Amino acid sequence: DQAVKNHDWVGVCNLLVVRTKPQPAVIFQLRNSDAKWAPNQLDVTGGGHYQAGETLYQGMREVQEEIGRNYQPKKATHIGRRLNISPDIYGQTRFYVADLFLVTENLPLERYILQKDEVSALVICPLKQLEKLFQKNQSFIAHGINSNKEKIQLEVTQQIFPPTWDNFYYKIITVIKRYLKKEKNLVYW
Repeated sequence: DQAVKNHDWVGVCNLLVVRTKPQPAVIFQLRNSDAKWAPNQLDVTGGGHYQAGETLYQGMREVQEEIGRNYQPKKATHIGRRLNISPDIYGQTRFYVADLFLVTENLPLERYILQKDEVSALVICPLKQLEKLFQKNQSFIAHGINSNKEKIQLEVTQQIFPPTWDNFYYKIITVIKRYLKKEKNLVYW
């Protein structure tokens, strides 16, 4: 956490798993209650810090640690970078450069192996319901599994996502819709 004190930018790999069946959806992780950033909130499917000298794709190793899935570089679509500046639970401002990746996978949630000290649960959020959430503030119930592979239901509201200055979660839905239409040159803006 020395980087936080020095205002250094930290590289992060963020991966979102997109489902196509039975309907277009995104898998979000419910962050552990002990997380230093955004505890008990929904975030990307998996993510983590790069280590010095790693490439973008090597940064996915933490995704494997968090959700037990190994994504090969050729199966992931890099959609760009975003800057994220936000406080952690101690009020320290964190400065992240996040590389964003999308991958399509329709596996049952029970096939994921969650790192209990990082991820409390995974939930499936249909794109149509996410759009209504961010356009009309209509909450919905998402279904998922917790780290013990027990089925859960979670009310999804705008407040369950970490606050962002760039409306990240709404923007990413738009990019995912284009991704599902097989559009090329996807760029997070």
